Amino acid sequence: MHHMPKRVRTAQAGACTYCVRRKERCYIGVKGIPCTTCHRLKLPCDGSATVEKIARSRPRVPSVTYCAEEIFASHLQESEREHNPRFVVSSPGVAATEPLDNYVSIIDQFLGPSHPVDPPRAQIPDYVTALPDRLDAADLQYLEAKGALCLPTARFRTELLKSYILWVQPQVPALDLEPFLRAIAENNGVNTISLLLFHAVMFAGAAFVDISHIHQEGYTSRKGARDILFQRVKVLLELHCEEDRLTTVQALLLLIHWHDIQNTEKDASHWIGTCLSLAISIGLHRIPDRSSMTPRKQQLWKRTWWSLFNHARLTSEDIVTMMTIEGEHHGSDGPEADMIETGDFHVEILAPELRAVVDNVEILGNLEQQTVQALMFVEKTKLCRLTQFSSFSTRVKNLIFAPDTPGTRVCPKLWDLFATRSLEDLQNWYRQLSPTVQHTFPVSLNPTPWEKSIYLHSTWLKLLYLGTSYAAVQEEMRETGDPVVYPFVADYSGMLETYLISITELFEEVYSLDLSSFLPSPAVALLVLALTYHRRILERHGSEIPRSALKLHQCWNIMNRLRDSSVLAGGMQALLTDTASTGPWGRLSSGLLTS
Repeated sequence: MHHMPKRVRTAQAGACTYCVRRKERCYIGVKGIPCTTCHRLKLPCDGSATVEKIARSRPRVPSVTYCAEEIFASHLQESEREHNPRFVVSSPGVAATEPLDNYVSIIDQFLGPSHPVDPPRAQIPDYVTALPDRLDAADLQYLEAKGALCLPTARFRTELLKSYILWVQPQVPALDLEPFLRAIAENNGVNTISLLLFHAVMFAGAAFVDISHIHQEGYTSRKGARDILFQRVKVLLELHCEEDRLTTVQALLLLIHWHDIQNTEKDASHWIGTCLSLAISIGLHRIPDRSSMTPRKQQLWKRTWWSLFNHARLTSEDIVTMMTIEGEHHGSDGPEADMIETGDFHVEILAPELRAVVDNVEILGNLEQQTVQALMFVEKTKLCRLTQFSSFSTRVKNLIFAPDTPGTRVCPKLWDLFATRSLEDLQNWYRQLSPTVQHTFPVSLNPTPWEKSIYLHSTWLKLLYLGTSYAAVQEEMRETGDPVVYPFVADYSGMLETYLISITELFEEVYSLDLSSFLPSPAVALLVLALTYHRRILERHGSEIPRSALKLHQCWNIMNRLRDSSVLAGGMQALLTDTASTGPWGRLSSGLLTS
């Protein structure tokens, strides 16, 4: 039960000396002394609340409402306030400003302090699924404090969705766009979007949206915006606000797909491990039960699994091992999922009202472009099945982060580095590659967003092929042995140099189109390889080859652009600026290049 403040006048009743002298009522509220008058005038209060025990009230819980779409909705938290002092908010431990305190005191004299009330249930947009009823007031307060109940403005949401469709969906087609956009377009509560999945899509799109839209929303930097959007997804995961496990897998996959997760106690390996465990627990790696799923749901199931598979093969060596163990453990649960095909994608022209949600982005009304996107993902999946790029990434990480650790293996064992497939398999894959997804530089001097998007995705596909071929050739050279006994090893050295030059030229193209910040994190390992190669050329030939100096400079600029989004890029920069580190270039050269 909540109590009105105790109103006393005499010293015997507990009134303070000031109120007794002024013959005023001494209001001792539910929080005890000082009384309202002394608090307002900043005077020492000697009143006493011992005559009648002051009741303790529950802490007041703020009302929980979603931000209206057209209102500034950015919930800037501590990480952003460090970059932008104008958003600093008073700490709860700091007294209110004097004018506001004055008004509160006057109102309290007439009405007494406000009564704490139970918080209302969250008022959410109709296109967002309501939060579970099991969440109590404390949960809602926590969600609000972390910004999870704050949606972006309609303009910002549109830009984030456009970026998602162009840059994320081709690599992670784990979202069914038609019902997602329909829920927003209709906004009638019939079709809804999971709040967790919605925030995950916003977070993924923020990596590519134009920086001007981030500034208009009130953020000072892309990193600050992504930190806050990541926090919204994270807090929803912590409170298990999503009960559908497939939706949770989709959200986790978007959370860790494109960029490394930093400044958090749980790194990307934690989240990908959680995602994989949850996926296997629902049988996502098996052929779905056709009797209980619609064909559209089966296709979504399949695309989500292969998106997760590709990410694990590209980034997480330990997770690949876990996938193998789990697959053998559940071998009797049913056949493994079929290989992804273009028929597993919904190639369709969306209705005008759905395209309007994202300003009629070109690809949603173009069947040819959608087919190219689907084919690009299918070919990337085939390549990931041939190789395990994560082994190469792990090798580079060991050289950068643990160069002096005795247990670090600079040269991996034969079976560590793409030993499951031969160079011939990779070359056969490349020869059968459809011309529509092969790397081509945009012919237009001012390429459209679609042309930039498809160029970057095709470039990453070729970079992946060149990097895995380079590692496969190195492996064959190790198996061959002494070059004196086997003279044809010199041909292998020529192949390696060809791959290195091609990798560098692709990075140059990406840099010239100002798309280097859009490169995925696994590409940084190849960037380290290119840097090491041209650094060695300069050491051996000096100014005789100025072209290598230019290439080295461009690759280093790309590395600087990626340092905020890639742990490996940040580690490379720290290694080269560390005065205590001895011979980092020599160590990288001996670990990644042949003599």
